[in-house]
Amino acid sequence: MVGWRVKKRISYLYVCLMVFLGSANAGKINIQVDDGSLSLTAQGIPLRTALEVIIDESDLSIAFLDRLEGYLLSDEFEHLLLEDGLRRILDDVPVIFHHTAEGDLAGVYILGKGDEPDFAQDSTVIQKPNPVNDAPVAGAWQDPVADLVDGGISSLRSAVAYDVDTVVRRAGVIGVSKFSSKLAVPVLHSALQDSDTRVRRQAVVALGRMTHNAATTGLLGEVLLSSDDAELRLLAVSRLARIGGTQALTLLRTAQSDRDAEVRAAVNQALAEREAL
Repeated sequence: MVGWRVKKRISYLYVCLMVFLGSANAGKINIQVDDGSLSLTAQGIPLRTALEVIIDESDLSIAFLDRLEGYLLSDEFEHLLLEDGLRRILDDVPVIFHHTAEGDLAGVYILGKGDEPDFAQDSTVIQKPNPVNDAPVAGAWQDPVADLVDGGISSLRSAVAYDVDTVVRRAGVIGVSKFSSKLAVPVLHSALQDSDTRVRRQAVVALGRMTHNAATTGLLGEVLLSSDDAELRLLAVSRLARIGGTQALTLLRTAQSDRDAEVRAAVNQALAEREAL
């Protein structure tokens, strides 16, 4: 399994994005997210782009990415805790890190110009307020996942199906995975048809993290064998490889003839790792 995790990090969480800046110079970012750690190499790319990649491979909610216009990222580090890595790349940005009652990172709030954090919140302030204007923000941010989960499965179903905000739909997908598969699978099936790639990816990640049964494994198999998105099929391979078992391995064997060479290579690697156990 160690070999598979290494392969998974390289094949699925390795992201190289070419971004054309105003000067026509290309920026490059290499991100690896694995088991709560973050490794990053970036050269002059939009900070928002880096955070979108990180969001795609975690359950983290980051609110108001549109406030990062003009921020560029150039940095390099390996194997930092996810929160420590985020603190580092957001060092020049006014943000609040929001934590659960247990102390786990629940989300990040990007402050707008002139906004100041509310020190009364159960949050960690990254950038201190301007001492000249230290008034707290009215109406402090709440974790969108927690808010939706509190509303029950019907609230989550509505958010995933109808909300116009991609962040809310992704939060709904994360929240749905906390319910039983009987309730969650129909909603996640709907999310897999979402117009936004990030919502679809989040649905695959959620399926892989739920308690595994025939329904969740079958839906991952549907993605693997039917999706037109090769990146989604790669995600499905990694999740099915983690699950193991007769149903998952049968689906992986069926995908050995996938039309994409990278997917075929990932499937063969996954099967080889499972058979070596």
